[in-house]
Amino acid sequence: MTRKLSLTMGLLLLAGSVFSQFIVRGRLTDLQNNKPVALAHIVEDGSKKGSISNQSGEFVLKVEHPTGTLRIQSLGYMAEEIFYKTKNGSCQLGNILLKPQAYSLDEITITAGLVTDQRSPVSVSTVRSKTIRTELGDQPLPLILQDIPGVYSIRNGGGSGDAQMSIRGFGQENVSVLLNGIPINGVENGLVYWSNWLGLSDAAAEIQVQKGPGLVHATISAVGGSVNIITEPAKKKKGGMFGYQLTSYGNQKMTVALNSGKMENGWSVSFLGSHTRGPGYIDATYVTGWSYYLALSKQFNTKNKLVISLLGAPQRHGQRTLKLSAEENELYGYRYNKDWGSYNGQINNASENFYHKPFLSINHYLKPAPGLKLANSLYVSYGTGGGKWS
Repeated sequence: MTRKLSLTMGLLLLAGSVFSQFIVRGRLTDLQNNKPVALAHIVEDGSKKGSISNQSGEFVLKVEHPTGTLRIQSLGYMAEEIFYKTKNGSCQLGNILLKPQAYSLDEITITAGLVTDQRSPVSVSTVRSKTIRTELGDQPLPLILQDIPGVYSIRNGGGSGDAQMSIRGFGQENVSVLLNGIPINGVENGLVYWSNWLGLSDAAAEIQVQKGPGLVHATISAVGGSVNIITEPAKKKKGGMFGYQLTSYGNQKMTVALNSGKMENGWSVSFLGSHTRGPGYIDATYVTGWSYYLALSKQFNTKNKLVISLLGAPQRHGQRTLKLSAEENELYGYRYNKDWGSYNGQINNASENFYHKPFLSINHYLKPAPGLKLANSLYVSYGTGGGKWS
């Protein structure tokens, strides 16, 4: 009798637990382009119950109360609080619109030629800063784009930052690369030497890839497509950050970020610096490099704003110039490098690159009338360095 009573009580408690669960469903979409918002976090307020939206923006959440509030958060969107009320144990919220929260200033976005209307015939893909920080690691910046359909990016030269990218079969000389709306392709051949821009992986707020002749401004080589890199603006909140990264093959990276917040004189200043050193992924592709990014901004009044940014990455790294044969690759492995030797314990790579190309841009934004914006940009870039093969 005692066992039957205990079993009955347990079943009643289990039934009570099951029936106390309520189901809330909904679908998240972007307010501007009506596209689904995937991987958003939906949490019941006052509870640890949560869910994540799928690739179609849809979510299903089991909640503890018949009525309550859901908190919805997604990177790049403003947080929302949605009230729900269940009927017969469930609630269908329907379509929930999320308002985008841009990483960069609207003026910078306009100057950089980013596409915001997804109804445009141009094929567009965007990579956010969180993805860059968490997935790129010690790889060259273009490799964060390799999962985008139509984009092919690989390491070349084997050294730190050495990479090659193509869009829809067009090489880098036919792909326009812009930094805050300013072309950074080499003037003499249209190429981009990514090892000269090591600091971009830390400073980038987002990267947008447009495939095919697109809508970018001030570009001369966007036949295959364009890559728009938008850097972080000066932070409005005071604070700082320190980071340390260590790879399995010994490369180390230390990063420091400092933000003044908005000061009494109206200026906001942000600084980000990093130091990288290590033996390299490929044999003898050692690297020693620094990177720095300085951003200043001031809103003089409702019509005038000034933004100044300085970016640079002095570095020296070994390379692998001679390609491996299939036999060498099978015998020694793909990390083998036949471009180097040693003397008295000192490694000497016959192929080496050393360069520093600071990039200074000054942008002024003016709103002379409602609905009318005027942007002026002045930039200076001067590179020094070279390479050796001996």
